Amino acid sequence: MIWTGKQLQEALKVEVNHDLQAGIIQFNSKDITKDDLFIAIAGKTDGHNYVKDAIIRGASCVIVEKPIDGISPEQTIIVTNTKLALDQLASYKRANSKARFIAVTGSVGKTSAKEALKIMFEAYGKTFASRGNFNNELGVAINLASMPCDVEYAIFELGMNHAGEIRELVKIVKPDIAMITSISAAHLEFFSSIEDIVDAKCEIFENMNVDGAAVINRDSVYYDQMNRNVQHNNISNIYTFGVLESAKVQLIDYKVELNKTRVQYSINNTKIVIDMPYILPVHQAENFAGCFAVLSSLGLNMTKAAEAVKGFELDDGRGKIIRVRKSDKKFQIICDYYNSNPASLKASLNFFRLIEHPNKVVIIGDMKELGDSSANLHAELVPYIIGSGATKIILVGVQVKFINDLLPKKMYIKQFDNVDVLMPELESILEDGEFVLIKGSRSINLQKILEYFDKD
Repeated sequence: MIWTGKQLQEALKVEVNHDLQAGIIQFNSKDITKDDLFIAIAGKTDGHNYVKDAIIRGASCVIVEKPIDGISPEQTIIVTNTKLALDQLASYKRANSKARFIAVTGSVGKTSAKEALKIMFEAYGKTFASRGNFNNELGVAINLASMPCDVEYAIFELGMNHAGEIRELVKIVKPDIAMITSISAAHLEFFSSIEDIVDAKCEIFENMNVDGAAVINRDSVYYDQMNRNVQHNNISNIYTFGVLESAKVQLIDYKVELNKTRVQYSINNTKIVIDMPYILPVHQAENFAGCFAVLSSLGLNMTKAAEAVKGFELDDGRGKIIRVRKSDKKFQIICDYYNSNPASLKASLNFFRLIEHPNKVVIIGDMKELGDSSANLHAELVPYIIGSGATKIILVGVQVKFINDLLPKKMYIKQFDNVDVLMPELESILEDGEFVLIKGSRSINLQKILEYFDKD
């Protein structure tokens, strides 16, 4: 159990049945499993409307602002404000935890870096990592409030699309170690420049213990600006990663052969070789270097982590390669449809270029939140698309017209206004044996393409 009745009473400063025991915190009743704690948050709909559903699904208790007819008082915790109550639960967990806290942000790769860190740290002690992509103010609080008390390493992903958001998140998490994977033009619609995005990401170094560690990408063109932000926050322990020789943790070799990947790192002048039993994208291998830098900042031996990370798997929608079929046709698909920005799309196309296959197809959706720079940033993708070796290019959305206008007309190119218009044409477009990359912003709904296929 995550919570006892006594702990809930201490955190919330209200009377709570001491016989209560509860698991993780949920604000969506559909996510409830046995003994979870449901908190009724007012969002697009009022969470109080789903309290009964949460109990039916197995919640041990609920936190509400008013009594709910049909729900036992013994299962009910009444507070003045449920959002404030959630913050109180999160603050209680942080104040009473002896864990080392690691926070991760970046324009590309923060979720996969978080998952890789989880696997690595599990080799050294009990580890907690924030679930899914719960990386905004509500999500971070939900995750922190769901953390067991005996955790030794706690890893949190922090997201943003406006300045000041990460500043508020680090007030909650108070990380001992903070890592930025990379920075690019994501969410440029809400910023006047990429340099402003850099400063917003660097808010992760605020509210840190000055004895903590900052982990930053040495390859980034914004390295100097990140470094200045770190020093401005009086953090002297700086760990760098990348492919440059000046990085403290360096990716020195990357090879893909026969659906396997060999990566080699130099960590504190010690070489480590890892054989991955699948194709690992090179940008993921670079982020692994950042993960090793996090462990290095704690003085941990890298051997256990190197062995553990072999079990890392890409998530659905974040670069995982799967085999599918439709009728008598079979395909391989890189499912990278969860999100997209210029840096992540270029990385995906560079990875696709490394895959040797005679019939490659790219399905690219609009990149969102790029503001006035959208046309130029979409157009910049053209050489990467050509270089990927794709024999067919399928474009989905409105902004991708800037790609269409610049691609050689001799290429096989089709553009669709949205994914629903594409779907009826898929059968005639795709041919047996093709290798397909799917990449686009979440709102383009390219996951619908995968729903068209059957798992092989």
